[in-house]
Amino acid sequence: MDEKQVKNSYDSNRFTDIEGGVMTKKDGSKWEFRNGQMVCIKPPKNMIMEKKTKHQLGKEHTAEKPHLLCGHEEFKQGDKSLGFNVMDYWRFQYSNLIDNLGCVAEFLVARALKKAEPDNCNGWTLYDLSYRDIRIEVKATSYWQSWKKSQIISEQRVFSIRGSHIEYQNTNTAIERQNDIYIFCVDEGRDAISANPLNVDNWTFYIVPTTVINKEYGDKKTLSLKTLQKLNGYNEGLKWNKIKVTVDTIIDQQMMKCYTYDTEELRIFRDGIEMHWDKQQERFLPID
Repeated sequence: MDEKQVKNSYDSNRFTDIEGGVMTKKDGSKWEFRNGQMVCIKPPKNMIMEKKTKHQLGKEHTAEKPHLLCGHEEFKQGDKSLGFNVMDYWRFQYSNLIDNLGCVAEFLVARALKKAEPDNCNGWTLYDLSYRDIRIEVKATSYWQSWKKSQIISEQRVFSIRGSHIEYQNTNTAIERQNDIYIFCVDEGRDAISANPLNVDNWTFYIVPTTVINKEYGDKKTLSLKTLQKLNGYNEGLKWNKIKVTVDTIIDQQMMKCYTYDTEELRIFRDGIEMHWDKQQERFLPID
């Protein structure tokens, strides 16, 4: 890095700081010289698919991280153990996974994205998961329900896509969708065995940017699976192991649409790996 070259390129109207040869733009992105040209080594902060106001990105969208239990914590009377614990409670109340399908789907998506802790454990945040500063809403449905007496399976599956106020119970705020990506999850099984939610092969996932939902369906409150399967570009059902690469690709593509860089060679660091933008595949790929 030629320090003189860096200083000569410094423009206070475009860059706010220079440190160790790395220049910071007003949008938070970081740049440096490589092989005689400026290269973006870090994209702007808090890149989201639809620009929101500072108020909309405030604390209303986040919840305190929950204290995660291990399962062996005991119920007590005073200091005396009652002989049963949190795991016993889970078996009693929540081991029927098919009736808690939404929670299972959210867990599977989080694990696919390498997230071990929840973002929405208390149900009061306006989206389910946060990933790369992107807000994700997870919706789930199944063909088989444990409570149904009839053997007839309805093919009509419907997801909620309704918007909400940016603050809980504050009706003075606008109603809009508070997430950037939807992940629609379908348990395809038609009976208790084939609908086992523990087997990820029983699931199909549809991943759609909220910008597309807004454009195609406007203020509609529900979206049927059949309608979703007709949505060009997003109607291919995915398996669980394709969730992360698909979400990353959508974010990367939206990033390139939202920002203009001074060079054709855009590079970022993700999970400690340096990656560059591949124009043909329209996604970031590791540098060989």
